[in-house]
Amino acid sequence: MVKSLITLILKPPYGSEDSFAGLMFALSQIASGIIEKSDVVLMHDGVYNAKSNQKPETIEMPSIIDVINNLQTFVCKIYCIEEDLKEREIEDIIDGVEIIKSDKLKDILNEYDEIITF
Repeated sequence: MVKSLITLILKPPYGSEDSFAGLMFALSQIASGIIEKSDVVLMHDGVYNAKSNQKPETIEMPSIIDVINNLQTFVCKIYCIEEDLKEREIEDIIDGVEIIKSDKLKDILNEYDEIITF
């Protein structure tokens, strides 16, 4: 039985459903009790999901920040790859997001039973 899941988010928050769907999937797994541990890694263009100054209402989209805050309410870890943040010149990120170096990612992924990518 799968007890832990990590979701990799590779896409930016707006322009497609991928990141919203991935974050909602991670949230649904932990909120329903299906999974004991459900965490998220924001990488590549997915690091844009960690930007703290998003204004989704201007494009009539749901808030990614609200979903991330809900995940954190369930004590889900949200990791963000430092090199991807620097490459995209993103400095101001959501509180509680843990910045990690890419060489630590393999060790983190090895802690989970399943990995899913959005």
